[in-house]
Amino acid sequence: MDSHVKRLITGIVVVPVLIALIVFPYRFSDIVFLGIIMAVILRGIFEYNRMVFGDEYSLEKYEGLFIGILIPVAAHMGGLPLMSATATFSFFIVFLLFLLRMKSGSSDLMVLIK
Repeated sequence: MDSHVKRLITGIVVVPVLIALIVFPYRFSDIVFLGIIMAVILRGIFEYNRMVFGDEYSLEKYEGLFIGILIPVAAHMGGLPLMSATATFSFFIVFLLFLLRMKSGSSDLMVLIK
């Protein structure tokens, strides 16, 4: 089966479930809602990493997964101020790790945009 067809079928199944979770959140506890949303976020990040970086080991994969867990947990625990601080810290860490891996003489920032 073509990968586009798989994604289409997944979208047809998952999107109504997510809409129901967002529209009717009172039927679930906060932790269950957070867990389901985090599972969707992590699956999306995993799929993105597989398309962009392939199956090879890459530190960027683990950075994205860690940040994908950290920001929703911060939003749940502390609201907008903690989520904003966590997002800012995450961007800083990604850029810092990029600078540490950069070789002298190479200043191609297009790699960072991925």
